Order: sequence, then structure tokens, then C-alpha cells
Amino acid sequence: RCKFANPAAERLFGYGLSEIRGKTVHEVFHYKHADGTPYPDCECELAEALAARQQMTAPEQDMIRKDGSFVPVQCIMNPVLLEGQRLATVVEIRDITESRRRERERLNEIEREGLLNKIGLAIRSTLDRKQIERTASELVGKALDANRALFIHLNLDDNQLWVSTDWRSPG
Repeated sequence: RCKFANPAAERLFGYGLSEIRGKTVHEVFHYKHADGTPYPDCECELAEALAARQQMTAPEQDMIRKDGSFVPVQCIMNPVLLEGQRLATVVEIRDITESRRRERERLNEIEREGLLNKIGLAIRSTLDRKQIERTASELVGKALDANRALFIHLNLDDNQLWVSTDWRSPG
């Protein structure tokens, strides 16, 4: 049960200590999944970790703020023991929103590099301009999850613009 919350926890979740004192972490911050379905206490990894008598880092979790929005966190539980008996557990909760954002950016960069490598390989594997355009349009369209990708030529000297390849996603 919650006995203390520092100012950082109050800012992160939007609750004052008086609102959560005496309640379990699960019933306040972890009672449902991000899709809105209930998250039973008996299935909760945090509840299991809190019952343990050793330091434990729980897998990344999405916890619920007072306004109902979710925040990705990592929890580290440190039991406070006296003569082998657990008196309390200190729960360190870290907001990992920024690290998740950086990880998504890193994965997107890897994906972009892979796309550029595939396009480069297509260009190096043929001299047929139409085949290069078709391959590049298809790869870009799929990478962007688009249902259509165009390969457009622009001639600035003659102010001409024309579509030479019009790739459409199947289906």
C-alpha cells in the first residue's frame, strides 16, 4: 500500500499523496491495459514483484495517470527488511517515454537505411530506367505504408513535369 510519494511521482501521475495513501500501486496506476481491458491483480507482474523479498526490476509497464492517460515506466522494487521480515518496499518508477521515443527513432533510421540500401541495390543491378523507377516506387510506397507511390520527373529548363511510374499497392 502507498505510504509515500515524492513530488516527482506526484507530477508524473497527477495524484497527491493524500489521494493514494493506503491504496495499492495496482489499484491506482495499473488496473487496466492500454486497450481498456481490466488487468487483474493476480496477473500483475508488479504485484508479484512487490511480494518478493529481493530487489527486482519489472519489465517495462504502462501505468495510468490520474487523467486516464498512460505513461510507459520501468519499476525497480527494493524491499526494506528488518530481521528477514519485509517492512515495506520502495518502488522506484522511471518515466521511459523519452527513451522509447529515441528507440523508435533509432529503429526508423535503421529501416530508412535498409530502404536506401535496397534502392541502391536495385539501381546497381540494372540499367533499365523503368525497372529502377518501378522498384524504387514500390519500395518507397511499401516503406511508407502507402497505397500509391509516384515517380515524377521534373525538367526545370522546360518547366515540364510528368509521371513516369505509378505504383499502387495490391488490394
